[in-house]
Amino acid sequence: MSSPNQAELRRRIENGSRDAEDYKSLASLLYNAGHFPESVALLEAALDLALDDVKRADVLVILGWHANNVDNNVEEAKQLGKRAIALLPNPESADARLTKAFAESLVAQCARHSDDSLAAQSASEALRLFDEVTAQRPGRAARPWTISLERAALHLILGRSDLAVEECKTACDTATTKVELLSAWTELGSAYRAEGLLREAGESFRAAIDCGQDLPAGVVRVYYELASVERSLDKLPEARAKLQKARSILREVPAAPQGYLTDVIRDIAEISRDLGDYEEASKSFAALVECYGDIDPMRWASMRCLAQCQLELKEFELARSVLQSVIQSPSAPIEDREAAKDELLTVRLLSAKTSYESNDYLSCIRECEAILPLMSGKTWLAETLLLLGHSNVAMGQKQKAKQFYEETIAAPYALDRQVAMARECLARI
Repeated sequence: MSSPNQAELRRRIENGSRDAEDYKSLASLLYNAGHFPESVALLEAALDLALDDVKRADVLVILGWHANNVDNNVEEAKQLGKRAIALLPNPESADARLTKAFAESLVAQCARHSDDSLAAQSASEALRLFDEVTAQRPGRAARPWTISLERAALHLILGRSDLAVEECKTACDTATTKVELLSAWTELGSAYRAEGLLREAGESFRAAIDCGQDLPAGVVRVYYELASVERSLDKLPEARAKLQKARSILREVPAAPQGYLTDVIRDIAEISRDLGDYEEASKSFAALVECYGDIDPMRWASMRCLAQCQLELKEFELARSVLQSVIQSPSAPIEDREAAKDELLTVRLLSAKTSYESNDYLSCIRECEAILPLMSGKTWLAETLLLLGHSNVAMGQKQKAKQFYEETIAAPYALDRQVAMARECLARI
C-alpha cells in the first residue's frame, strides 16, 4: 500500500505536474523500495519536461547512478555524467557548480577502473568545484554529508587515502539519519582499507552493520567489504559467513543492490574451494556460470573451476560433461578450450585410477587405452602406462603388462619413482 507521501506525489504527476522535484522525489521513494524500472521511467519522463540546464543535469546524474548501481552498466552511467557536464560548460551559480561537481564525480568513479587519465581529471575538477561551492556557501556548507562522501571517493581515486579517511570522519559527524550514518561508516571502512589499516577497516564495517540492522538492502556492500578484509587477514570461514549473509539478503530483498550478486557468489566459491569444501564450491561455481553470458570469458573460466571441484568430489562424469562443453563451444576463448582439453585428460586418468583401485581392471584398461594416444608429450604418459601395466598384471596378461612397463621406463618426462616402480614390477614378472 502506497504511503501518503508517495500517493500525493503520484497525484501531482498524474495531474500534469511540471516540477522536476516531484518526479525526483517519487523516483527516490520507488528506488528505495526496490521498484527500479518505474523509478528510471519517472526520471526519464522528467527529462521531457521544460527544465533549465541545471535541473536537467541533476536528473541525468541521478539516472547515471541508477545505471551504475542497479544495472551495473558503468559505461552508460559515465555517458550520462558526460551529458550532464556538457550542459554546464561555465557554471556561475552555486547550484550549477554543485550539480557539475556531482556530474564530474560520477564520471570519475565510473572511469576509475578503465581510464585512469579521465578518472583523475574528473576527480580533480569535481574537488575544485566542491571547494568553490563550500566557499560560496560558508554559512551552511551545502549538503555537507553528501559532499564529504563524494570528496572521500574522489581522494581515493587520486591516491589520497589519508584525506579520504578525514572526509569520511566528517561525514560520520554530519550524518543526520541511519541511512547517512550507514553510508559514512561504510566509506570510512573503504578508506581505511585503502590505507592498509585492516583492523580499523573491520571496525568501521562492523559499526556500519550495527547501524544498518533494519536496512538490509544497505548492508549488502558492507558484508561484502568486511568479507574482503577478513579474507585478507586469512580469516576464511568468517569471510565466507559474511558473504553468505550478503547472498541471503540479495535473494530475499528485491531492493538490495543486485549488482553485487555475481561477485558475492564468486568469492563464496573461491573461499569454499580454498577451505576444501568442494561441495559448496561446486554449487557456487555452478551458480556463477549462470551469472555470465555466453560471450563473457568468465563463464568458461568458471566452468573449468566447477569441473575441478567435481573432480575433487570424484564426480567424473559431471566433470567430463562440463569440460566437453567448454571444448566444444565456439564462444569459449581458445586458451580456455585448450586448457579444458588437458583438464579432461586429467579427469579421465583419475577416473581410470579409481576404477583400478576398486578392482574394476577392465574399465581401467579401456579408459587408459582410449586416452593413451592423447598423452603423447604429456607428463601423465608414464602414469597412464603404469596403470595399464598394473591392470594387465591383475588380469593375468603378463606379456602386455611387460610391454607397458618397458614403455614407462622409456617415456619422456617419467619421474624417477615411476621408472623405479616399472623396473620393480618387471622384475616380478
